[in-house]
Amino acid sequence: MTTLQNSIYFWLALIGLLAFLAVLPTLVALARGVDDIAIIMLFNAICCTTVFGWPIALILAIRWPRHDPSRTEFRQRHHAAPTHPSREPR
Repeated sequence: MTTLQNSIYFWLALIGLLAFLAVLPTLVALARGVDDIAIIMLFNAICCTTVFGWPIALILAIRWPRHDPSRTEFRQRHHAAPTHPSREPR
């Protein structure tokens, strides 16, 4: 066990694993393509050091609604500037 504690590779692997786990909620949210990802990233950054904050951030990342491109397309199409009446197709 002393050999393992003195190994730099053990400590680098442990720090890397902990860093990966700390940003896991943000990575899940990015992979899912959720709406308002900034909220999840902010919550993860603020609360990842607490015992209760990290699981809540992970649950938010998993359950937050995904970005729906058809909804954005619908919004752009119906909120576009009206065309001139003489240029409408007949």
